[in-house]
Parts: sequence; structure tokens; C-alpha cells
Amino acid sequence: MSDIFVFGGCPVEGRLNDMYKFSLSTGEWSVLPTPPVTPRGGAAMTCHGNKLYIHGGFNGQEQSDLVVFDISSGEWAQALPSAQAPEARSVHAIVPIAAEDAESDRLLILFGEGNPSKIGHEDAGEFWGDIWSATLPKSLQRTPGSSMPVTYEQITLSAFQGNQDNLPCPRGWFQAALWNDKVILSGGLSINNERLADLYLLSLV
Repeated sequence: MSDIFVFGGCPVEGRLNDMYKFSLSTGEWSVLPTPPVTPRGGAAMTCHGNKLYIHGGFNGQEQSDLVVFDISSGEWAQALPSAQAPEARSVHAIVPIAAEDAESDRLLILFGEGNPSKIGHEDAGEFWGDIWSATLPKSLQRTPGSSMPVTYEQITLSAFQGNQDNLPCPRGWFQAALWNDKVILSGGLSINNERLADLYLLSLV
């Protein structure tokens, strides 16, 4: 894929829920259909196959919704959980991983802010230290405004060599990416308002 996608965020005032695509081949911007979510900052977004996934964010309150964009058709769908789901969060990460069958897509939702600081960016808020998987069907229903099922499952983390110091602390504002069958997690902001410079490797097998 030779495109960059930009969603929402915080300008000088307020929050946005617009969507843009920048073509690396032509150097041109284009406006995409607006996703069916409220304006927000701190949402997590990832690309998997021919789809974009946006989860959570902050619009004055932490959010927990998940929406899917089919890049080919230009259609959005809302993902509706059948049972348990991750708590609302922002400034977190969402990473695509291998699914258990060919008919599904699977994502990991990692960490993030559960409650903001009362004094804004001058202090840290409360952060989650959990990881969830989300499994969705590959195909989107072709009716505008349609929904699709999503099944969430909380991932149980185990520490390397049984040492709990080898588990990453709860955090937000960090980076996470898939590398082979592992997820790399780096840096961020801790609940103590400390900027982190650590690096962790999560094995998925």
C-alpha cells in the first residue's frame, strides 16, 4: 500500500473526526467518508489487508467503540461486541495479528489511558496494563451504516523466566508494532508521569 491515512485528532480548538488519505505516488490529499464516530483525539488506528480499524479515543470521555473502513468500497461498519469488551481507553495501540482461520481478521488492543488527569497534560492519568484480542469477519456487509460482530478476549500475560519485572507497566502514549509473530512495545508515559524508554517483546506463540 502506498497511502497514508489520517483520522481525527485535536486542532487548536475542539476535536475532529474527519478522514484523509495521502497518496505517496501522486503527492495528493483526498477526503474520505467520515467514520460513524464522534470527534476525538487519541484514537488507535491500524491497517490490515484492505481495511482500516479505528478503536477508542477521547472526546471528553474515554471511548471504547470499534469501526472498520473498507478501503476498496469506501464503506464504514460499526463492530458490535457479543459479550465482554475492553474498557474505554485512548492513547493506546491496536496491532493486526494472524487470525486462527482464513475467514477472520484479528487485532490486539494494548494498554492506554482509562481516566485522564484532572490537570490535563501537566500530569499523567490512570492507565491500563491489559491486552485484548478482537476477532472480526473479513467481509463487510454491503449495506450503508451496517454493523459487524466482534469477539473480544483478554490475553493473559506471562513474564519471561517468571520474573514480574519483565512485564511492561501500565502506560499510554507509546508505540507498538508487529514484527514476525511478535509485538514490539516501546516507551510511553507511566502513571507516575515518567517518560519511558523501555522496550518489550510479546511472543504470540
